[in-house]
Amino acid sequence: MAEPIHHDLHSTLAPPADAAAPPAATAVRPALRRERLVLVAVLLLAFVQGITYLLLLPPWQHYDEPSHFEYAWLIAHDGYNWQTRDIVRTQPANQQRRNLRLQIRDSMIEHGFYRDIGLPNLDAQRVSIGFPAFEHPPTYYAVVSIPLRFVAGADFATQLYVARSVSLLCFVLTIGAAIGIMRELTRRGTRCAGPCRCC
Repeated sequence: MAEPIHHDLHSTLAPPADAAAPPAATAVRPALRRERLVLVAVLLLAFVQGITYLLLLPPWQHYDEPSHFEYAWLIAHDGYNWQTRDIVRTQPANQQRRNLRLQIRDSMIEHGFYRDIGLPNLDAQRVSIGFPAFEHPPTYYAVVSIPLRFVAGADFATQLYVARSVSLLCFVLTIGAAIGIMRELTRRGTRCAGPCRCC
């Protein structure tokens, strides 16, 4: 008498335990790993380049850097309303702005800004530190003002480096965003909106 045949549905449908992964999946994993390593390497290179420029360039050495710093510093210390784009004109705010410019100017002198152009008139009633920057949109300066609030007790050169670090962060994020956009535009299966040769 023949023995009955028992069908094990699980054993029939399940692949063998030692079955190899599909070739496509096996190839994708190393590719993703390489892509991530390249992304990290590029961002690290961008950071090293940015921080090198940040540290090698002496304080205040670009002609409008003092004014840009003043803009962000006043937002951080309630001397400028970035939402209405107005300078606060009260007597305490006016004195605060004058004291700020005096301290920035002293730091500029200390770090050799006037070495080749001669000192400004130190007795002038109006303290000039360069071209005003208040005509620029305030959003970036409002972002820079955030870390400045936490280093209010530091010297002004240190505060300037903190402000520069925001630009460094924006630089690295821009590089990362550009890589992400290009990856989406050039990955297989993506079609361009207009006529091009990449699809």
